[in-house]
Amino acid sequence: MLTTQKKESIAQLEVRLRFKMATRLVRSLMPFFKLGYQARCRRKKKLKPHNVAVARVFKEVIKGNYPDLLIDYSALMLSEGSVHNLYNSAILVTTGQIELTHASSLDYRWNYYDDKVIWVLYCPTLEESISVEGKREDPSFTMTVPPRFDGLECHHYLMVCRRDYSEFSKSSYLGRS
Repeated sequence: MLTTQKKESIAQLEVRLRFKMATRLVRSLMPFFKLGYQARCRRKKKLKPHNVAVARVFKEVIKGNYPDLLIDYSALMLSEGSVHNLYNSAILVTTGQIELTHASSLDYRWNYYDDKVIWVLYCPTLEESISVEGKREDPSFTMTVPPRFDGLECHHYLMVCRRDYSEFSKSSYLGRS
């Protein structure tokens, strides 16, 4: 192992901390990144969903200057693509449950009733996520929140994909609860 007496620069320390923060965040949401970036990785054979996600989080999601780096959860994208997202989505938080409602988008071209909707709840404190799947035709979705999430800040994301998971929407951030 090569060692040096030279101290690391501030820029080196910042890159190291950014990378650490990015990999921790991506690790806890990896199942969703694998789905959301699979089409892009199929088009460019050398890309892997993990690498795409870490690069995007590193560049777009982690804000600030060393040592005061913060994660901007509203800038996080779990998926990318051309499928239309749900319209006028809103969340309603009650004790132990969260409900997602949306306006019907079936009358728009290329929106199919059996498109899958994936709603993701991410808790940074626990570094855990849970999800609910449904169909575009469903007017609302209900998520039962485990007791360990009570009182903790959680972030909500929404992805829409074709029924065979072949194409995705650009994920949308619904807010925090």
